[in-house]
Amino acid sequence: MIREHPLQSVSLAVFACAIIAAIGVGGVLLTDTFSGTTLFSEVFLDLHYLLMNGFFMLAVSLLFVGYYHYQRLVLLVAGLALSGWTLAHVYWTLYVYLASVPITYPSVAELGFQAFYLLILPTLLYLHRHAEIRLRRSLVPIIIAGPVLLAVATIGQPIPIGRFVYSLWYVTLAGASLAIATNLLLSHRFRGIAIGVALFAISDITYTTIAIITPQLTVEFLDPVWYVSATLIAASLLRYEQEGWLR
Repeated sequence: MIREHPLQSVSLAVFACAIIAAIGVGGVLLTDTFSGTTLFSEVFLDLHYLLMNGFFMLAVSLLFVGYYHYQRLVLLVAGLALSGWTLAHVYWTLYVYLASVPITYPSVAELGFQAFYLLILPTLLYLHRHAEIRLRRSLVPIIIAGPVLLAVATIGQPIPIGRFVYSLWYVTLAGASLAIATNLLLSHRFRGIAIGVALFAISDITYTTIAIITPQLTVEFLDPVWYVSATLIAASLLRYEQEGWLR
């Protein structure tokens, strides 16, 4: 019987806390929507982003500690992937709430957001190899569905060409990650990280579509999905290492 390392227990506890926080935030948002109240005040919003960034930092820290303990490269790469997204979101948060200046889209933060997908894709492919799962041609429609959706949603919109091209590129990255994560669901071993990456990608595609066709750059109802997904990715990878599935 494999003895459970404390790191795995901590990662599961962080994931559980993220779910509880997501339920709480979702409840407040739904209450605001259906009752016409403003429970999601400016103070609550600040606390919400502090909580969100905190969960991302915990997920990154867990993966880096896991790499230090196990010396498994895949944990480092996944940690760097989440680090990119975390640094980008921290920059976004500081820019919006400390500088009190509306951030542009795209912004410098997009470098970190892109880094997540550029590093999580090799992670997913590494797990495919371990699970001996082949990439299927049926993944192609999933990859192109995001850009097509974005193109259809922006018909008739006066969008700068640079913003549109970047959004297509970013949605394509997210779509590729979604497709490969969906394919990884065939493995009974790696479904945790597959679900985490898939939810992450769906949230990013949704946010990008909203950001490019409206002036709204803050979409609170997507935030819980991101940090729950990040903690799920970290907890799943540490569990796989504990079970010996990454060797």
